[in-house]
Amino acid sequence: MTRFTSIAASVALSLAVAAPAFANDQLASAAGVASGAFTNGELSQILVAQAQNDHARVDFIKTYGGRSGAALAGDDRSGAGHIQLARTANVNPAEFTTPELVLLNAAIRDNDEKTARFYLSHENRAGEGSRSSAGHVQLARGLDVDPAAYSTNQLLRLKVALEGNDDGLVRFILSQAS
Repeated sequence: MTRFTSIAASVALSLAVAAPAFANDQLASAAGVASGAFTNGELSQILVAQAQNDHARVDFIKTYGGRSGAALAGDDRSGAGHIQLARTANVNPAEFTTPELVLLNAAIRDNDEKTARFYLSHENRAGEGSRSSAGHVQLARGLDVDPAAYSTNQLLRLKVALEGNDDGLVRFILSQAS
C-alpha cells in the first residue's frame, strides 16, 4: 500500500507542476504570443481583448506584462520597449509616457487621426495641472496627502498602488511631490 501511495503522490505532484505550464502553453498559443512571456491571467485578458477587437487593450497588456515600479507609473522613458514604441510612432521618446505611446501607436495603426492628434498634442494631459477641483481635493484627503503637492494623475496612481500593496510604487509616487 505504501508503494502505491508513493507512486500516486508522485503522479499527482507531476501533474500539479505540469498543469500550469501546459495551461500557459495553450493560452499563449491561442493568443498568438510566446509561451511563458505572460501570466495565465494576462493571457486571459489578451484573449478577451482580442475577442472584442480591442487592439489598444491588447497592446497595453503586451507592453506592461506584469511590470511594476516606474514602468507601470509611465515614467520609465529609457527602456528599449519605450524607445521602440516611440520610433514606431516617429516621435521623441522623452516627450511621451509609455501608455501614451501605446495608445498613439494603436490610433496610428487604426488610422484614427483624431485620437492620434489628441496624443501628439498632449491634450490628454490638459487636466493634470488642475489641483483645486472638488474631486482632486477629496481624492487627496482620502489618501491623506496634500492636494497641492500631487497631480490628479499621481493621486490616482497612488490610490491604485496602495490598493495593490505596491510599496515600491507608493514610495516612488510620494517622492514626486512638488
